[in-house]
Amino acid sequence: MTELQAKTKELQAEVEELDAETRKGRVRTRRVRRQVAELREQLATAAAVSKDLRSVEARPSFRRMLVIERGLSHAAHEHPNRSPRSRVSDKLFSKALAGSLGVRVPADLQVWPDLDSIELGSLPDEFVIKSIGGASSRGVFPLRRLDGEYQLISTGDATTLDEIRARIRAEMELDTARPSYDWIRPPFYAEEFIKDLSDNSEIPVDVKVYMFYGRVGQVLLRRVARHGERSGVGYRYLGADGSDLGDVAISRTTDPTIPVPDRFGEIIAAAERISRATGLAFVRVDLYQTRNGVVFGELTPCPGEPQHYTDDHDLLLGRLWQEAQLRLDADVANGSAIGFDVPSDTEKTGRFEQAEA
Repeated sequence: MTELQAKTKELQAEVEELDAETRKGRVRTRRVRRQVAELREQLATAAAVSKDLRSVEARPSFRRMLVIERGLSHAAHEHPNRSPRSRVSDKLFSKALAGSLGVRVPADLQVWPDLDSIELGSLPDEFVIKSIGGASSRGVFPLRRLDGEYQLISTGDATTLDEIRARIRAEMELDTARPSYDWIRPPFYAEEFIKDLSDNSEIPVDVKVYMFYGRVGQVLLRRVARHGERSGVGYRYLGADGSDLGDVAISRTTDPTIPVPDRFGEIIAAAERISRATGLAFVRVDLYQTRNGVVFGELTPCPGEPQHYTDDHDLLLGRLWQEAQLRLDADVANGSAIGFDVPSDTEKTGRFEQAEA
């Protein structure tokens, strides 16, 4: 009997070891897939830029403007207090900005100064862990506590705090090898998990409003099947009035079954207020339609996913960007109150203070 018990313990230990190896394998697989996807995006962008540079036609182009904006954002992050570009990509800061404008934001549950400080015991059964930086779900973990374990919402994959820390560290190491404004960086924080209103997916549909200093260029609805995975993602493009724009994106199949948000008008109004307050000619305002109304997600001054559109649509968005920059320049020249003040402690606290009128 004792021999059988010993053998059982030995096999159980082997099973646990194999389970741990399997989880590590999943993490490595996701990381490699993400690296491959990023490299493909970089190649596609490089090819598109090269094509633009070869063109002798000096027409407005959203893609060309975005390439320039990415360079400005990189430079701005070397001097964080000189430009709103370096502030709006700080997720805690942009949440405070949206909240000051009357837009509901997910409740902050906890903020930690570094990875080692993160603890999950005091958090509710559903929550999201984020970094103030990062993009395309990097450094984002929607979690559910179930029977004493943690699962990634939408995938059901079991994970532990140590594994989360390890994945974030791996992403941060990758970030150091590439100059970017969207590095994953501390502080880290937990916020409430948002429930969708218009869709039965566990991960709420992203409503990404492309804003040009108070004017809407397009609205992207993005539905994710599994968190952190780009396969199975659905896209739909809408105009400012909610009309379907069809297949305006190159190499991206649209999904007309993604529902237009019932609160579309509220979403547009919130995006317009936020856009003007940033003091940027272009920014993407990410929002959600939830059971508790329209909720802010984040601000994205330089969308990272491939932004390749048909020539007509690229021209339309490029013209909107140019016109927005001219309106912004005129407001600055006229002394109009735009943007915000940056308090000296923002770097540490992520807090925001509205500029006085």
